[in-house]
Amino acid sequence: MATAAPAAELLAATDELGVAVLPLLDADRLAVPEIAALAGHPSAMLVVITASASLDTIAARIAAVRRAKGTLLIGMAVDGTRPPPAGVEGSDFLAVMLPAGGLPHDTWRSPPARPLVAWRQEADVAAPRAACDALRRDLALWRIASGGDTRAWDWAGYLVG
Repeated sequence: MATAAPAAELLAATDELGVAVLPLLDADRLAVPEIAALAGHPSAMLVVITASASLDTIAARIAAVRRAKGTLLIGMAVDGTRPPPAGVEGSDFLAVMLPAGGLPHDTWRSPPARPLVAWRQEADVAAPRAACDALRRDLALWRIASGGDTRAWDWAGYLVG
C-alpha cells in the first residue's frame, strides 16, 4: 500500500497484518524524527521521496537521516519518461515513475548505478495483480526491443497504482 505520510495507527495495523506500506514523503518531511518513526515499523520497508526539491537538497536530507533509518530503504521518485537524472546521490533506489501505459525513456536501458523500481501510475487499478503483470511484460518487451543484452540488469521491483 502506497500512502502519503502514513499515520502511526495505520502502520501499527499493517505491522500486525503483515501488509507492506510504501510511505510517500515530500522532501520537506524528510527529517530524523519521521524516518526514525517509520524505521520502527516492519511494514514500512521502503520510503519514496517525492522530488519537490532540488536533487542536491534531497541528497543532503537523505544524508542527514542515514543513521536514523536502520534497514529502511530510502528512494527518490524520478520521471521515467525523461533521461535518468545526473547527480542523484544518497538514495538507496530510484522509483522510476511512468504514466498509465507508458514506458521508460530509451536511456534507461543502460545498467543502473542503483536499483530501480518501476512504478506505473494508473488512476484506477481494479485488478492490481494483472496491472503489475502487464507492467512486467511491457518492460520485458521494451528491453528485448533494444537488441542489447537483456540479462545485463533487471528491475528491482514493480508498482502500479
